[in-house]
Order: sequence, then structure tokens, then C-alpha cells
Amino acid sequence: MRRGAQLWISGPRGDFPGLNPTTYNVLVARDGYCTTAAATCRKLVAALDRSLALITAEPQKALAVLARRFDRMDPELLKQAFDSFQRNTPARSLPMGKAFDHTVETMFGPQDDKPALAALARTLYTDEFVGGSR
Repeated sequence: MRRGAQLWISGPRGDFPGLNPTTYNVLVARDGYCTTAAATCRKLVAALDRSLALITAEPQKALAVLARRFDRMDPELLKQAFDSFQRNTPARSLPMGKAFDHTVETMFGPQDDKPALAALARTLYTDEFVGGSR
């Protein structure tokens, strides 16, 4: 937020700004795609891991790469988005189960049925292509 704007609420539940970081990435493929194109899915996850490592080890270089790709985007806005993402970025991809467990723990409150949310998520994803899951 800038140019005099004031952020009052943030996130899908309307929480106060800064309460819950909501910057994240999730890779999604059509059902069955990674079964028929497993090598492609593994290569995509490997590329993601290289990107995450660059963001962690050399953030200025990572931002420069993004600035070239998004050359028509306001540089200040790109930097704000990058900074938000970088604060919550792991050094490599996480198995969805671990990431979702973290999300449930940090993004949901005592009024939420955390075990039910975790159980539902396990029906929606596979960690087969993420190295840290093996």
C-alpha cells in the first residue's frame, strides 16, 4: 500500500494487516498429469528449488532477474512484492504436507477445526515430486 492509502484489513478472513503473512506459492497440475509426465513435474520442482535458493542466497540478484522479466511493472511495487515474498520463502520447496501443517498452525485460530482442515488437504495433493518428502 502506498500513495496515501491505508490498509485496514488483510487476508481472506479480513484480519488486521501484518497479523497473518499470506504470501505463498503452490504448483498445481491437472489430475493425472504428473503420472503421465513425471519427468516434466520433477524438472519443474527442480527449477523452483533453484529459484528459491537464489532468493535465499542472493536476493538482490533474484530481484534483478524479476525486474528484467517484469520491466513494465513499477520498480517500487515489484520491490514491495518481492520483500513480502522473500520474508516467507523457504530455501527450497517444502512437501505440501509440511507447508499445509505450517499454514494451518499459523493462519487458523482456535475456533477453526485444524485436524479437519489438515485431513481435507491430504486428499488434495501429492508430495511425490518434492525432494524433501522422501
